[in-house]
Amino acid sequence: MKIIKILFLFLFFGIIHGLKAQEIDVEVNPPEPLVGENFYVTFKIKTSGNVEPYISFTPYGVAVQGKSEQGVSISTTVINGKFTTNREQNYVYELVADRAGGASLKNIKVEINGKTNSLKDINLNILAQARKIPEAFMEAQASKTKVYIGEGIDVNYYL
Repeated sequence: MKIIKILFLFLFFGIIHGLKAQEIDVEVNPPEPLVGENFYVTFKIKTSGNVEPYISFTPYGVAVQGKSEQGVSISTTVINGKFTTNREQNYVYELVADRAGGASLKNIKVEINGKTNSLKDINLNILAQARKIPEAFMEAQASKTKVYIGEGIDVNYYL
């Protein structure tokens, strides 16, 4: 019975470690792009190991202008003589929409170490013109009215 429990624990922790080995986040910047202006979709991929991921998706209502790799972060730890390498890399796709309305990225797949991860479709709302910012009033108040050269002051901003 004790051997079965130990075997179960090894299996359980092995599965959990395998699940944490890959983490994928997707960000759209700006969240509501304008017609004819470039916007960016960033895939933040965290893996253990030194393998380049393969990203694929099908764009609807948008065109891909380019792709770049940004922000590589690699960390290696040694615990009980075992080396673990964690890698975080950002892949940025530059997109543009030629018409207002709905657009999407479908069939998003990221392949890492022969394992394919399917992600949710990304739905975009393409705006014909920028949203109007509501009228606002801003005031700045300084902590002192007379200051000397090199002296610091506090400034509070109120919206």
